[in-house]
Amino acid sequence: MKLIDANIIIRYLANDDKKQTKGCRTLFARLQSGQEHVELTLPVLFEVIYVLNRIYKISRIEIYKAISIILDLKTINIQGKSVLKKSIEYWSARNIDLTDCYLAALLENCKEPEIYSFDKDFDKLNFLTRIEPN
Repeated sequence: MKLIDANIIIRYLANDDKKQTKGCRTLFARLQSGQEHVELTLPVLFEVIYVLNRIYKISRIEIYKAISIILDLKTINIQGKSVLKKSIEYWSARNIDLTDCYLAALLENCKEPEIYSFDKDFDKLNFLTRIEPN
């Protein structure tokens, strides 16, 4: 098994270090052609999104587009890919924390989607019910 780290994806997308970016582009060419396969973990993906948005100041919609292309590669395996894609879609369209969007995406197809939380951002998602414990 081969894992991919956040800095590889960031270099590939940010193109901010010519030498490192060249190697990342070569790797992604092998991934696109099916010559290489890697595992991407949820924490790494969330780190990539955080760094691109907070450090590189890339817009949510641009990050969504770029990450969607990467997640569509059949040679990149990540558990729960469809939930992740939906959570990034929510995140790109709303001013809601990425982790909250992930939780919402997990609940989206549930019969009675409910979440215990004091975070009122969940109220922006009309398909789930936020419950404050008392």
